[in-house]
Amino acid sequence: MGIKVVKTENNVVHIGVTDEFGGAQYPTLIEECKKHSSQCRFQIDLKNVPKIDTSSIGVLMLLRDYLGTQGEQIVVSGLSEEVKKKLSISNLEKILKFKAA
Repeated sequence: MGIKVVKTENNVVHIGVTDEFGGAQYPTLIEECKKHSSQCRFQIDLKNVPKIDTSSIGVLMLLRDYLGTQGEQIVVSGLSEEVKKKLSISNLEKILKFKAA
């Protein structure tokens, strides 16, 4: 379980999330974001996250609020069908960008 910066290129910070993703990971995610320029875009890779819950959705919303964007700076990628369905039900595609797996 964890959060790890996989790579940084062209002002895009790729952050991989493994296993569970929820409120416990929020402080680590914010610390990783703080390490990089505010002019960077962030791609959160959830390919290793089999399922999400309301805590996970809350973390994504808090991250968007922390970065002070309307979704342009945050892309969520690697979505399984189950995760994509839950994010869609939550209408997060209105504030975040989703990228195909």
